[in-house]
Amino acid sequence: MIDRTIHARSNRYGAFVAPESFAFGEAGEYRVDVHATAREASGSWAGTRTWGGVVAVATPPILAHGQRGIDDVPAPRPQWFFRNQTTSRLGPSHVFLPFHAGDVAWMQRSDSGQPMITYQDLDGSLLTRMKPAVFCCGAGANFDARAAAGEVPLLIGRTDGIDGHVDPSRNDLWGYSYRSVQRPLVRVREEISDDVCSGCYWRFREQYAAQAGIGRNGDLPNDFKFQFGGIVLRGSLIGEPVYAVYGSLFVLVADDDAHGGTRTFPPFQGNGGGPDGGPLFTLKGRNIDLFFHPTAVRPGTILHRGERASFAGYSAPTLPSKIEIVVTSPSGATRTIRGQANAIGWFYDPAQDFVVGEPGVWRAKVMILFDGRTSAGQVTEPFPTGDVLGSREGEFWFYVVDSRSKQLEIESMAAPKAMTLQEQTIGRALRARRGGFGEAALPVFVRPADGPIAFTVTPPPGLTNIEMHVTTTMPGFILEEKRQTSLTYTYD
Repeated sequence: MIDRTIHARSNRYGAFVAPESFAFGEAGEYRVDVHATAREASGSWAGTRTWGGVVAVATPPILAHGQRGIDDVPAPRPQWFFRNQTTSRLGPSHVFLPFHAGDVAWMQRSDSGQPMITYQDLDGSLLTRMKPAVFCCGAGANFDARAAAGEVPLLIGRTDGIDGHVDPSRNDLWGYSYRSVQRPLVRVREEISDDVCSGCYWRFREQYAAQAGIGRNGDLPNDFKFQFGGIVLRGSLIGEPVYAVYGSLFVLVADDDAHGGTRTFPPFQGNGGGPDGGPLFTLKGRNIDLFFHPTAVRPGTILHRGERASFAGYSAPTLPSKIEIVVTSPSGATRTIRGQANAIGWFYDPAQDFVVGEPGVWRAKVMILFDGRTSAGQVTEPFPTGDVLGSREGEFWFYVVDSRSKQLEIESMAAPKAMTLQEQTIGRALRARRGGFGEAALPVFVRPADGPIAFTVTPPPGLTNIEMHVTTTMPGFILEEKRQTSLTYTYD
């Protein structure tokens, strides 16, 4: 076991820049525990987060898959389909993760998903070794048929015929997967198990344990999720452990979606062969087939001068796309970061990190291109391209300030709205509790959906010809970026 602990402090804007990178030098399982603490005069705060996964070699002897079709459709199930052309209907059934890594599941809001992970033994040698431990207690039901279809179930077993869950120390075979479904900044589902999926399905009106930012309505059209799986095969029957990884994309569509509703297809509207599932979605009048989702420096990130800038993220769909990022400093100096995502779309090269030495507005222009093979075949020119969602043709801003510079004073004023009787009663109670402050002393909270909110910046004294840059984002999307001389910004 390699155990590494990194201690660091985020800057005053909450941006966390690790002082070092960590390279996974061998295949295996990993676990990450994050502990964040903050101490201030009013008290101390803490948050934790834990997750795990798999690191695999580039060409493992098995190929990780989801599972074909919908759970109430009898086998053999189709790998690509429109739900409305199957025998299944919206309601109690669940749609599996796309069988092929890199494929896309478009799902209607009234539907539900189930994250099943299977695999294909490319040369058959693993199946021969595993067979003595597979056929125990009904666990091997339909094993041969599923194996022939490339959907080998992940099982835990013993060669003496006793259930592998009774005494784990005597197991000859361990087969399980890490399953992780994530919306930007929202955890959807995480599970580690064998072929069982107990309660791991989800419906899209769910509030995902009321995580911050989820909203009262759950998923909405154009929300997307990354769906990942990591396979582990180990034990005396396996010999050297085997690991494999899987990734696919989820896009929510409206129940009256014009492109056919719930469906699973290769991406790129038929480029590469196979059926046409349509664009991923339409955003700001553009059909989106491919985009880059940044996870390190993002639109609007604020760094301190002297900190390290890292550019990392995911290709969506989850394919080995080519990424190029041209970074321009406030003085006009440029550098280009380029490379190729891995098999499930992840891109990061720590050797291309750099220290930001100039305060001001920095520009990052992102271009992503895919010229390889999808599950249907080789794509052809013009190759699919994309950028960052909501950007100005790929360009977004991030900001660098001196750590000693003063914070700007910002006053926010919600647009007035009529208060309900309940709100008036609560307001009077709060004012009484605070000692009878006047009406003006208690601002009225206004949800952004109920009315615009204005922000006014007070500039430091002595400055002239002031220009303000504004970046407004939600997780996964740039809502607006603009430059203006007015020091008032209205979020509507």
